[in-house]
Amino acid sequence: PLSYRVVSNRKWWIDTGASYEAKLTAGAVEDVKDFLIREYNYDPVIKPYYEVTSVQAASPDSIRALTEKGFQITTLANGSNYLTVSARKKALTVDQLRLLLTVREQITWLDVSGNQIGDEHLDVIIRLPNLTKLNIHSNPVSDAGILKLKRLKHLVVLKLYKTGISNEAIESIASLPSIKRIFIWQTNLSAAAVENLVNLKPTLQVDTGFQFSE
Repeated sequence: PLSYRVVSNRKWWIDTGASYEAKLTAGAVEDVKDFLIREYNYDPVIKPYYEVTSVQAASPDSIRALTEKGFQITTLANGSNYLTVSARKKALTVDQLRLLLTVREQITWLDVSGNQIGDEHLDVIIRLPNLTKLNIHSNPVSDAGILKLKRLKHLVVLKLYKTGISNEAIESIASLPSIKRIFIWQTNLSAAAVENLVNLKPTLQVDTGFQFSE
């Protein structure tokens, strides 16, 4: 049997007049996608990790205990057991952050920006196996800390602005296996280092805020 790709390409080619000179347009791509969904129940769009996987619900006791300790916890979406977590306290100790391990499987978004998070805190964060978005901006995180993050296999978005990272962090960032977008303004990164990052990982969306170290 013909593959989805072959069927969709031929369908588009015939519908557009079977011209050997025609080129695939954005509109045609949408038409092909709709055709695949309608005829084959196949959606070619890559969905986020948390949409194609599932976890057991966190225990209400764990959620309540973390809320009492100053964490804000919500479910990611209706019908999902994944959680988004942020911290209300201005400074978190490693022991306080370690409390999140009671719901380690469920956390997929974590915001600990401005919570005095250092490299030692990242030893806890890398134990969250389903983390896809991490916000650690405005913290004393260093290049050595960023190196640890490669253990986060599903991390897609990383906010690092207003941290202590420098040009030495570039290869560590590029080595993050699933990273798609990063925010890095007001750091010690140079324009040349950012250009190097883009060359190392061309699919990465880099938000610099147009401010670089000299």
